[in-house]
This record gives sequence, C-alpha cells and structure tokens, in this order.
Amino acid sequence: ANKKFINIARPGNILNIDYMGDIFKHFKPLDQVAVHNNRSRFYIGVTNVENAQPEYLEVSHAENNDIIKLIQASSSVPGLSQPIDVEGVVYGDGITTCKNPIGFAIETLGCTDILYVTNQPLRKKETISYNEKIMSKVATRNYSDNIKRAYLDRHTMSDETASKTYSPDVRIGVLCPPKIPFGRLTKNYAKM
Repeated sequence: ANKKFINIARPGNILNIDYMGDIFKHFKPLDQVAVHNNRSRFYIGVTNVENAQPEYLEVSHAENNDIIKLIQASSSVPGLSQPIDVEGVVYGDGITTCKNPIGFAIETLGCTDILYVTNQPLRKKETISYNEKIMSKVATRNYSDNIKRAYLDRHTMSDETASKTYSPDVRIGVLCPPKIPFGRLTKNYAKM
C-alpha cells in the first residue's frame, strides 16, 4: 500500500491497477502456465459492466486467458479505478456482484464440499450506513443505474447468500479471522 498503488491525488485512478499488474509480471511473477496446467479449476469473479451481471471466468485449462488481466479487472473498484476491457467485454470489480460465490459453486459447478475463506470477521446483519450510501453513490456516479444499484446492495446480497439454507448434502466450512489483524492499507510488512 504505497503511493504507486493507492494515491488520492489521482482522481478516477486512485487504485493503480496497472501497477498491480506490474507486480504480478515483474516483481512477484505469477506462473500463469502452472495455473493453466493445474488439475484444479480456478475461476475469477468479475462484474460485466454493461449488464451489471456477475460472471465467473474459468482461467485454468485455458492457455489463452491472461490471468493477470482478469485479476486486474476483478480488482477495478468503481470510483477508484477504471474498468478493464478483456477481449471486447468491459469488466469491473467482482465485489459489486460476486460478493459470495457459494451459490455459483453449488449450482453451477456441483460442489459438495466448500471452504469459504473471508478476509474479515463475520458481521452482524445490518443496514448500510448513511456514509456508505453516500460513498457508493459517489463511486458509481459515472456508471449505469444497474451498476449503481448492485454496488449499493453488495452487502445485502452477501448477507442473503451467507444466511441462505443449502442442501444438507453440501458441507460448507467458513474460515474467518476473529478480528482484522491489519488494515487494508497497512504498510507494516511484519504484520503481513
């Protein structure tokens, strides 16, 4: 979390997705060939900006997929960075519509054993705060009404998916930290 990556002096591009791509390509290279050749299936959740629908794109077993570009697309937060064009389709951050992929894993992939790992503690079900409503509206001011609605409702969608009752034939484990050990913008490498 440094100014090369996050800088509020770059309105509309506060989150530098290109820099993140450079990290995966040059500083901590992601072995895309190993991912493509792995027997496990690997999907990246993105939001199709045109229709405000979630898409889970399989990147394993498809050597023509640029995994880094899809990770960048899935990290393109509305208001903080620009969405990414991937072969003529514009994608944005998966958090807008893919907050909780358990339903996709069960209904589309037929998974029966799921380990859901979160990066934050489970929270009590609550309505979105006034400040968050304002921030959501500001972040999505240049987007379609469908994206605005999806981004504003992202927590509600997550709560509904997490509280849904699934078939007893599906075993779901949730692994989450009891508290957040460091903030999203920490610069303390010892904590990471």
